Amino acid sequence: FRLSPGAIAFGISQSGTTYPTVWAARLLTCVQQQPQLFALSGDFDTVLAASIGQTLQDCYFSNNLFSTLSGVRPAEPSTLATITMHHTLTRLLLYLPEHLRHSGLVQDRKQQELEENSSVEPSDKIWPACELRVEEALQLSKLVTSMTTSAEEIVGNTDFGFSFESPVNKDLRRVAATLSSHLQEGWWAFMFSCTYILVTVTLGFPIISGVWALIVDHTLEQLTRDMEPLIIVLGYAFSFTDALLYMLMPLLVATVHRLLTKRRLWTRHTSRTLVFLDSTANYKLLRAYVSKLRSLSWRLTSFAVMGQNPVDHFVHEMTHLAHSDVILLVGRPDGRLAGLTAMESSVIMSVQQARFISSSASGGIEAISVGHNPWQKPGLFRHAVALPTRQ
Repeated sequence: FRLSPGAIAFGISQSGTTYPTVWAARLLTCVQQQPQLFALSGDFDTVLAASIGQTLQDCYFSNNLFSTLSGVRPAEPSTLATITMHHTLTRLLLYLPEHLRHSGLVQDRKQQELEENSSVEPSDKIWPACELRVEEALQLSKLVTSMTTSAEEIVGNTDFGFSFESPVNKDLRRVAATLSSHLQEGWWAFMFSCTYILVTVTLGFPIISGVWALIVDHTLEQLTRDMEPLIIVLGYAFSFTDALLYMLMPLLVATVHRLLTKRRLWTRHTSRTLVFLDSTANYKLLRAYVSKLRSLSWRLTSFAVMGQNPVDHFVHEMTHLAHSDVILLVGRPDGRLAGLTAMESSVIMSVQQARFISSSASGGIEAISVGHNPWQKPGLFRHAVALPTRQ
């Protein structure tokens, strides 16, 4: 392959030993027109660093190596490493336009030669150039700095550790309680049924047939011999009812649990499947994090984790699996912005197709929405959380 003059390559690997990244860096060091190589890892002493020509044995630092300072993270998926990587890349992205604007690397030209708010324009050089707008750089900086305030409202605590009442935090906790009730259903059904069987069998007193036996014992003197066949038949009938109660006890407990937690009553009695619908980067990160929680769950509260991009492959790959045991966790773009209106409409159409495959209220999936747009389509989402907007 051929690289343009002035090309820059940036290798990213948390461990610094990811084979594709390391071998790609080694290949780039061997090409004729070698680009400027940079690397980002969780530490400085990595195989990736050596691949771009920077080791701890060097007496000088070549300034082409970055570290998130997260160190070695053997757990997979490493959620802390994800946060540090996101933070480092965000700060690097903020630094670049500020450095270009204030360092004088961008030549000053007359205002009539520039577009509005433009600092860099394509020139007649042989390498391409991008356009840097001051207004967009300021908006990016404002967006990043607003994350602290938004995060405070989401968690209900300030960055100094003081708690306060947050409507967004309450909505998120309400959604969390709903998900928790879904996952605890199997545990309650199993434990209550086991307790009932253990007590009644140990005491030799099944509820229905036991009560019938007490009634017969207290009214024995008033019964005639002609009623004896009826009493025997009723005894067998009540014993059969006790047997059915033993068999159906988990289903009855699960139904009562759904009634008490205000959920749909007649959905499938099985473990739940959580499906994350968001952009490719977001759903993969969420799927990795929640699958890590799944590995720590008890077997009675286990669940499945899946994810897909709602504007890409979700409709073709997953809508035929839209049963009542599926919970869609939908990340909605802010359709109030002109550039995201079409994308939000596509997300809503995908969720609608999955939601209304079944005409029954208890037969389709359950969808939960999280996004900045407070508007929601009536009847589509079971819960909708509007995140704070600081743009």
